[in-house]
Amino acid sequence: YSKQAQQAALLDAYMYPRTTNVARLYHATMGFDEKSNKSGIASNPEEQKLLDMGWFKYYIQGVGTRFEEINDLDPGMMASAFGLKGEDRINWGLTRICKALGMCNGFDFKPLDLAQAQTMVKNMGNAAGRQQQLDQFINDLRTQQNHPELYNIELYIFGCGRGAAEARTMINWLYDYLLSREENAETRQWIEEQRRQKAIDAQNKTQNAGTNGQQAGTQQAGTQQAGTQQAGTQQAGTQQAGTQQLASQQTTAPSQTVVNSA
Repeated sequence: YSKQAQQAALLDAYMYPRTTNVARLYHATMGFDEKSNKSGIASNPEEQKLLDMGWFKYYIQGVGTRFEEINDLDPGMMASAFGLKGEDRINWGLTRICKALGMCNGFDFKPLDLAQAQTMVKNMGNAAGRQQQLDQFINDLRTQQNHPELYNIELYIFGCGRGAAEARTMINWLYDYLLSREENAETRQWIEEQRRQKAIDAQNKTQNAGTNGQQAGTQQAGTQQAGTQQAGTQQAGTQQAGTQQLASQQTTAPSQTVVNSA
């Protein structure tokens, strides 16, 4: 391993990295922390309260930094330059949602240990693989008796730079996955109808804009034609006035000659 990787391995995972704003925000967030408690079982009243409330927080190291959970032990320059193993980090984030669901009070406890999560990430290289792995875990969750039904999940995902891009991608993949599930068929149909209606509205707007533009062009052409006709009329009037003046001059000139001869 490189010298940087060896130094990073000596740091506690909870404290690594320590200097970025994203890491600081993670440390300041309330939630059950798997980095400080890997067992998933509360070791003190404060942790138990967080578990009861269903508050969890997870930190995913950015590309180019050591991330042992996905076996990215010595990223090197290639990872920093090209974002290698960025997809694995996004899929790891999806497994953290699964782990939180298995630990919350809405379902019977279903552990997701490191080896299982790593296997999931390994098989989540495409949309079909993600759906299969997520379905396999989520479909096996069992609702607890005499517990409130879980009806809402709030996610706060943030990052900086490429971390922000990974956060957006994770939301998009999660969105696509949830819409693919049968229980969301009605929502999926509603979204498709909204998209079709939006496309129709955009097409009508474009057509109306074109029609209005053509109508405005026709009116402008009609105005120009009217202006041309008016100019032609004025020119004809000017020519007629000039002809009348010329005729008057011709009539006056002979009478002057006669007078002078006399």
